Amino acid sequence: MFLKTNPILQFFLVLLAFFSLAQNTFADAESLGPELQTLKAFVQSGIDYFNKNGAKKTYSEINNPKGRFRQGELYLFIYDIKGNCLAHGSTISRVGKNFYTELDKYGTPAVRLITELVKAKPGGGFISYYWPEPYTNKVQIKTSYIKAINNDLWIGSGIYKAVDVPQDQISIKTEEIKAFINVGIEYYREHGAQASYKEFSNPSSQFRRGNVYLFVMDYSGKMIADGSNPTENGKNFYDAVDEFGTPFVQLFVQIAKEGGGSVSYYWPEPSSKKTKLKVSYVTPLDKDTFIGSGFYGD
Repeated sequence: MFLKTNPILQFFLVLLAFFSLAQNTFADAESLGPELQTLKAFVQSGIDYFNKNGAKKTYSEINNPKGRFRQGELYLFIYDIKGNCLAHGSTISRVGKNFYTELDKYGTPAVRLITELVKAKPGGGFISYYWPEPYTNKVQIKTSYIKAINNDLWIGSGIYKAVDVPQDQISIKTEEIKAFINVGIEYYREHGAQASYKEFSNPSSQFRRGNVYLFVMDYSGKMIADGSNPTENGKNFYDAVDEFGTPFVQLFVQIAKEGGGSVSYYWPEPSSKKTKLKVSYVTPLDKDTFIGSGFYGD
């Protein structure tokens, strides 16, 4: 009852917990550029092999841990648009199973979002999420390049970037962001839409602390309230992509429609303007809009 009736106090408790975490370092965009070009070429080599040799031989080659498509931590995976795994160069036990609703460690439905990415960008695109590194089995940031093979299948591969803080602290950050969003939802319920949009968009309000802020969008991709840059309010970002082509707003819309979850992408940090990995959590606000917030690597 105390927290419910004191949203502002709850907000400050959330921010205190959030900023008391140890600093972490995610891969920034500049360090990923050359590797991602290599990744695109690797995926294309898998498509070329498929087109030349057919599905059965390609699946067998990808599933072979000593095959041509296993290069250190790099491997290929193929799924159909329903989420069925047809080939996997790291974990063959996934083959033949459906992972459409599977969530990563922090709530991102990776296979489902990748499927949506393929529909939006059949010519290829990038997406980031958390996944176990095959040699250590530790959960790390994985940025994958995904491309459609045909109308029914997609292929991908990814690179891992170590997270420099314990995984439980990233879990805490994710939970603190979710709690921060809930404070915003409570404020919305108590003060109404217009007052809330104004407060969320005010860079000097209690809903802006450093690089942490709220945003509200409708399901067409229109920005309703932007705590980072209120001049963006009213603009439509449905087709927005990050530096590597990930249509993150479309992923926001998709995941919010299905009840909420996390989306990872690369975006300029407000204070430094440096492009870093950002993990955002979005959840429905009402039938027409959703609300979100996220954290960057420090």
